[in-house]
Amino acid sequence: MPNQTLDARVKNEITEEDLEWCDIMHYSRHTHLAVKFLDEMRSKHKFKIIVDTDDWWEVPKDHPKYEYWRKSNVSLQIRNHLMNADAVTCTHERLAEEVRPLNPNVYVIPNLIDYGKGQFRSRKMPESDKVRLLYASTIMNFSNTAIIAGAMKKLKHLPIEVVIAGHHESPLFDILVKNLTAGGDIPYRLMPWADSKSYMSKYVGDIGILPSKPTQFNSMKSNLKVLEYAALKMPVVVSQADPYLGMPVSYFNGENEFVNRVTELVENPELRKARGESLYKWCKENYSLKSTNRMDIYKQVYDCR
Repeated sequence: MPNQTLDARVKNEITEEDLEWCDIMHYSRHTHLAVKFLDEMRSKHKFKIIVDTDDWWEVPKDHPKYEYWRKSNVSLQIRNHLMNADAVTCTHERLAEEVRPLNPNVYVIPNLIDYGKGQFRSRKMPESDKVRLLYASTIMNFSNTAIIAGAMKKLKHLPIEVVIAGHHESPLFDILVKNLTAGGDIPYRLMPWADSKSYMSKYVGDIGILPSKPTQFNSMKSNLKVLEYAALKMPVVVSQADPYLGMPVSYFNGENEFVNRVTELVENPELRKARGESLYKWCKENYSLKSTNRMDIYKQVYDCR
């Protein structure tokens, strides 16, 4: 999405014709193209390769793709792409430190939001007699919901509803829903993902909740979800762990703190508004797409010929 604001062509499928005209090929580490093929095309057409990684390439055993990752040797494939690149981009310095042993030419480009435009424009939420707790994440992060499963049972007496964005049919999603709704005792709504240009339309809520186990794998993720909640001026209750440290959010450690943080926001609409506004202002100042260094990095890599 950020590349769409630059003089760049965004492609889902790459052909050799594309590689004849490009100066830089910037692609996600997840690609079906072989390293050998890309290396040959680079030699032939004289373009530069930048590989982007927004996650660590070693997945934990509780990750839904662990077995596939292990059997298909995905981690090795990703490392090969990172090593073959002229440069690597990632979202923060912690991840950059993991990349440098594989490729010293690594650049940090934080996730940034085009605040105030398109789907990232704040909007008035539909009226509701309940305070909506919004959980927006993919099924890949379902295991994180287990850390608040007990806490949600302590919150079911409150006038709340849980909105879960990113729904699709899966046994793992059933576990996620059970964890977030006290086994179904809390009213809830399931919202499927929309496309990349309108997915925020599915974010309906008054308080964002973001449980995250304090693991090395999770610490390598970006703080994108907080930035998205901030676009809607929504206060956030989040685990006190990377990648969310140092932000004006409500942190929790353990079930009791989660219950306390959520309860105070549910019971105090003025506090919700004040913290949502504060988060929006801070994120807009620090994570606006207008402050991107993306083009400068492209020029640096291209000029090192």
